[in-house]
Amino acid sequence: MIKMKRPKVGDTIYVETSLYIDHGADDVLGGKATVTIVTRSREGDWYVCVKEHPGTHYNWSYLGPRQAELKKEYGRRRARPDPDYG
Repeated sequence: MIKMKRPKVGDTIYVETSLYIDHGADDVLGGKATVTIVTRSREGDWYVCVKEHPGTHYNWSYLGPRQAELKKEYGRRRARPDPDYG
């Protein structure tokens, strides 16, 4: 696994699309997102939260190495909420 330098608050990173069957109001489309929180777990993993999907903690050891792939997939698109109230 490729180690990526952890982001800082205010940095722009890429996040994936997240769709939820049981609470679609929290659905978000992937793309560029602004880091709002960076925390470390007891186990030593780094987690980031982004403005576009508040309350979700992304594991940086998983998301970090995928930044080039996500950039290719989403390009200049910004992440954004896409709630499904159905």
